[in-house]
Amino acid sequence: MVSLGTFAALIAAFATEGSGNWMDDYGAALRQAEAEGRPLLVVIGNPGDQRAVTHLATLRNDPRADKLLAPYKLCRIDTSTDYGQRVAKAFRATSFPHTVVIDNTASVKLFKHTGEMTAADWQTTLVRFASGERVEGSTVTSAQNYTRYCPNCR
Repeated sequence: MVSLGTFAALIAAFATEGSGNWMDDYGAALRQAEAEGRPLLVVIGNPGDQRAVTHLATLRNDPRADKLLAPYKLCRIDTSTDYGQRVAKAFRATSFPHTVVIDNTASVKLFKHTGEMTAADWQTTLVRFASGERVEGSTVTSAQNYTRYCPNCR
């Protein structure tokens, strides 16, 4: 059982970890990423879950985080909310944290990972997909499927 103070600290850490401006509305983030021609990094998880906090803390603690995240539009989805549950369902995410990179046209999913990532995993992933273009050997599925479960998505 997590104490109220610990829970509040976890939520605060989830809300502020990482660099850049994280959005919490997948639809708005997807539209902005498409308009700006940037890849979209989506991290889905419960801020009350230590794994979600650790997942992003690994990235935040990397001195290269600002540079690695700069090419991306950032979106963090809180699965403790009804909206977050709908987005998770749309991504078919059943285990968390769940990380996805969507291409710079907002049309295909280039990468997905369930579970925590190491600093090396973050660096490799963020460097590999920074252009937002399809990379040979990457996961490619339609990002449009996710919008049917998300209010205001597209």
